[in-house]
Amino acid sequence: MSSSYSTPAYGVRSGALMGWRPLVESLGGEPRALLRDHGLSPSLLTDPDAIMPVARFAALLGSCARRLACPDFGLRMADGQGMAMLGALGKLIQDSAGPQDGLAVLQRHIALHNQGEYWSSQVTGDRLYVYRFELFDGDLDRRVYRELSVGACLRLIQELIGRDIRPLRVALCHRPLATQARYRRFFSAPVSFNEEQDVLVFDAAILRRRLVPASEALNRYLDGYIQGLIRETGDDLARRVRALISQTLPAGGHDLQHIAALLALHPRTLQRRLRQQGTGFNTLLTETRMGVARWHLSASTIPVTMLASLLGYANVGAFSRVFHKAHGCPPRQWRRQHALRGTAGNGVGAVL
Repeated sequence: MSSSYSTPAYGVRSGALMGWRPLVESLGGEPRALLRDHGLSPSLLTDPDAIMPVARFAALLGSCARRLACPDFGLRMADGQGMAMLGALGKLIQDSAGPQDGLAVLQRHIALHNQGEYWSSQVTGDRLYVYRFELFDGDLDRRVYRELSVGACLRLIQELIGRDIRPLRVALCHRPLATQARYRRFFSAPVSFNEEQDVLVFDAAILRRRLVPASEALNRYLDGYIQGLIRETGDDLARRVRALISQTLPAGGHDLQHIAALLALHPRTLQRRLRQQGTGFNTLLTETRMGVARWHLSASTIPVTMLASLLGYANVGAFSRVFHKAHGCPPRQWRRQHALRGTAGNGVGAVL
């Protein structure tokens, strides 16, 4: 089967802009003008499920820090991020069995919704190491983007496991933008720079804690998010279901029962209404999985076996059979034919 799918650059879900607009306005900036200056549509501010190029997002953040005279822009923005930026996934992540499972869901979320980076955690002795890996290349100054990413990761972990959690130390692979005191105040830990790897180091004992229940405010926000999605999509139930499947893939919450519950519908009612639109839940699930698969196969180096797992397939064979049926060739062959120049074979992305 031939295909005319375009091959996008590394992309990131526009939910990553959470907190950006009010921060820019508080510093006297004009959000829409800044977005347009970097080739980004102002509509990204109202559609958290849209995809924007990671490189343009990173350039936007760097420009904000310079033009608004705010060297700690990334850290300030990270302070305004948390579970709410995950959309419908935030409704499911508190159902994880414990901190380790919750961290795994967060890592899968990043791998599926930001092609430009991934995170990996491991326990060595009595220490938990949470590593950040960056996949996109170029001469762009990404320090503000990196500080937002590391800072937001810490805030997510704190919201998931406990606000009192503090890293034992933090390592960043770039030179500092702000004062040492500012980094110490944000992370509440010693911070070193020009390191080989971005990493947050914790006492592994945090993995024995219970997950923090979602606050009433977070539940209200997430419920409001889903209601907003319903309003925006109107009668297009299929579009609504696709969006929720895409968001909940990292938690394995993309089955009929979970999606119906998020929409406050009985599973049979959801199926009946989808049939009235000429489709079905399994069809939408497969289409959504294949869309995510094409996105990663064309622009990232994520191994096919890992991608199969992230998409919720029991094994790589099951994923390959579905992909072959939809595209006329196995995923590895499709990648060779559609990979963006400079992304294949760079040796990055083999660990999660």
